[in-house]
Amino acid sequence: MNTKLPFKDAKNIPAGSVGYVAVALEKGLIDGFEDNTFRPNQPVTRAQLAALLDRTGEQLPDYDKNTAVGTVAVPVAGNVLTITKDGASRQILLDPNAFVFRNGARVSFSALQPGDEVQVKLFNDIGVYVEVTKLAPTNPNVDFSLSGRLYSLEWNNGKITKIGVNTAASGSSTPVLTYYNVDPNYSIVGNAAQLVYDRNIEVQGKNQVVTKIIVK
Repeated sequence: MNTKLPFKDAKNIPAGSVGYVAVALEKGLIDGFEDNTFRPNQPVTRAQLAALLDRTGEQLPDYDKNTAVGTVAVPVAGNVLTITKDGASRQILLDPNAFVFRNGARVSFSALQPGDEVQVKLFNDIGVYVEVTKLAPTNPNVDFSLSGRLYSLEWNNGKITKIGVNTAASGSSTPVLTYYNVDPNYSIVGNAAQLVYDRNIEVQGKNQVVTKIIVK
């Protein structure tokens, strides 16, 4: 309670709160403002509260059990968020009122972009809070990227016209399939002869049409 806080306006912090602020600083839960003020009498914004809860959650028991981390694979559909991590895919049902925080603001589910790196807080295995920790790279020719294993190909006149990607965990008996039409001018990176069933691949494209197939 006798800690000397580092903020320029520390004198405005009520004496009974000094110890709590000191512990919050020590735990990395708060850090003040860029001008080295704490502004104890200023209302807390929704974004600030979300950040505080997120930082607190990381230090609570069962953090790993109740947190999912990965990269958005495809746009959210039917309140289902599909993320990938280390080649494995996971589908998370989002609560209709889930809070989605992206680029400093609350956004709708549809604002989540393939390629966004996210952290998802779960309650009873339902996503209740999604924070984009790293924005998807900007590429005018690519608005989605999905990694998985090749499930199927459809051909017409020697060209691939449709591709199915299995994003279920390796060894799973139940496939999680996503199908895409393929642009006539698609490109293949890697050995095209290795485009066989269950091969690790990545597809990239725009407007849900594949323009590039990467063989891994």
